[in-house]
Amino acid sequence: MSLERNWRHSLQIVFALVGLTLSVTCFAGSKPFAVSETYVERADVSGNLKKMQSTCSVQFTDIIDARRSKDMLGMMYNKPVHGPTDSIAWLKSALGGLGARGVTPVFGPDSAPSTGAVKAQASLMLVWISAGMNMVANVVVHIHAHRNGQPDIDKDFRGTESQMNWAGANGEIQATVDKAYGKLLDQIAPELFKLCSNA
Repeated sequence: MSLERNWRHSLQIVFALVGLTLSVTCFAGSKPFAVSETYVERADVSGNLKKMQSTCSVQFTDIIDARRSKDMLGMMYNKPVHGPTDSIAWLKSALGGLGARGVTPVFGPDSAPSTGAVKAQASLMLVWISAGMNMVANVVVHIHAHRNGQPDIDKDFRGTESQMNWAGANGEIQATVDKAYGKLLDQIAPELFKLCSNA
């Protein structure tokens, strides 16, 4: 009986050491999470263009990152989630997704469409990620759009995505943020399209 108890005790110690080693390897020595500045469409939006008889072009004269903290997007497993170094390029990449929703974005004051066309300003107000059993991403972008100098759209748009946190991997974080951006674009596109159609 004594030998059996000693054997079980030794086995428990081995398993405990293996678990401790894995924990240290996975968390203590791992790098912080990071989100890429390249937006990837995660939803099937091919049907959007088929519903529209025409497309429109919107000139984004200014792209602004209005967040106080431009690097931190949240925390996971006591590790920070960092945003892209070039947040302006990130927002431009996301706004590029409007093209699949019937609105072609044109960037820069020197790339103006014809007189009377819709002009817009996009401000990134919030990107935040939280994780527990679910991984949740929130994105808020303020759109100020007008035609002929008269403001027609001046409000915040929010995209939220929540999905099961399977492995807490960097790819899951990226996909969740992209899906949140996609839902935000789903709200922005119809209003810009309507404004463009009335121009």
